This record gives sequence, structure tokens and C-alpha cells, in this order.
Amino acid sequence: MSALFATAIVPAYNEAKRIGVVLEVLIHCKCFNQIIVIDDGSRDGALKAVTKYPVECHRLTVNKGKGKAMDIGVKLAKNQCIFFCDADLKGLNKKIVMETVMPVLMRQADMSIALRPRTLYALHRLNKYIPILEGQRALTKSLWRKLPEYYKQGYRIEAGLNAFASYFCSNIKYRVFPGLDQTVKESKHGILRGTVQRWRMHLDILRAYKQFFLHDRRLIMAKRPFWTKGKAARIYQTGF
Repeated sequence: MSALFATAIVPAYNEAKRIGVVLEVLIHCKCFNQIIVIDDGSRDGALKAVTKYPVECHRLTVNKGKGKAMDIGVKLAKNQCIFFCDADLKGLNKKIVMETVMPVLMRQADMSIALRPRTLYALHRLNKYIPILEGQRALTKSLWRKLPEYYKQGYRIEAGLNAFASYFCSNIKYRVFPGLDQTVKESKHGILRGTVQRWRMHLDILRAYKQFFLHDRRLIMAKRPFWTKGKAARIYQTGF
């Protein structure tokens, strides 16, 4: 374990055509001494594509969903700073990775998120209330451990991390990076199947926020010291 390095975790499901572009960037980032790919039961030869790179690859025989794949990666990570990265990103480069990881690695933030350029994110005063559901983010392993298992299922994960970080972290950093993009589900799976998966994702997100605001938030507030009650994390941004 080293405080000078982070572990990159890439959950992947049927991303053989796209994951190589992401790994090519990660292996050249000096902040990582461990890169883990969790092949979440892929059926398109993703494992073969990954073995071309000097990374650890762990294949799940059954598809367990994004959250569970990420959790398995964290358990294998040897560093306290974790960087999650989706396997279907486009426009990722070393600058984006380093500027996302370093605030957490240098203990300037508890969680740091790289955002794709969306007009909504330009409304900085509203970002505290806008769900930031990007998969490319750095955070501490201690924050991950605070997250109940309920949120480590399917697509609940980013919503769960946002909610818990706002009450357990002092600083959350995000930055919009022009050129960063992601392959949409409809493009990968076709219009019909992609649309179904998108609605499943939205349903998972709604379930996560419902669980947090109707149940878990009350429990968190009851456990926190009285001088912190009612205070959420200071969320700040840089650039657009």
C-alpha cells in the first residue's frame, strides 16, 4: 500500500472494441501502480483484448452488474485512493486522469469527478442539486466502505456515492473536460435494447435516491456529532 499511488478500476461488460483506448491512457499515467479490469461476464472477447496490456484482469463467470464489479475491484485494490473509469469513454487523456486523481491522492478532496461537457453543468450554482452520475471519479477507499451494499448493485452506485459523500466528506471536487465523451447505450446495443437498458439505469438511480432520502439519510444524521448536523460537504468546481 502506498500513499503516493492510486489504483485504477475499470468495470467492463462487452467492451472489447472500446476498452483498449481507455487502457492505453491509464497505463501511461504515473499516478497508478495498479490497474484492475473487472470483466463482468463479457461474451464478446473482452478478456482477450485486455490481456494485451500490463494490467490485472479478473473475469466474473456471471454478469453481476456495474456496482458489484466495482466492489470486487475495490477489494483487490492495494491503495487507499481509487479511480473508477468506464470502459467505453471517448476522449480520455492523461491530463484528465491526473487532474481528477491528484486532488484525492494529495488529500485536497475526498472525491473528484471528471464531467463530460454538458450545458447543464455550466450552471454552477445548481450543480449541488443536479445528480452527477459520471463513472470516471477518484475517491478514498474509506468512503467506499461507508456505502451500504444496497448501493453497490447495478447502476445505483454513482447516485449512492454522491449521496453519502455529501454527508461524510468535507470536499467534493468536479471539473468539466471538453472532449470527454461516452458511447451511448443505443449505439452499443441497438435502439430497442439500448433504450431498455437506459430506462433500467434510470430506474436504478431513482431507487438509490429513494432509499437514501427516505431511509439512510435519517440514520446518518442520527449518528453524526451534533455540531455537524445539517451540514453537507463543500462541493466546488474548476473550469468548464
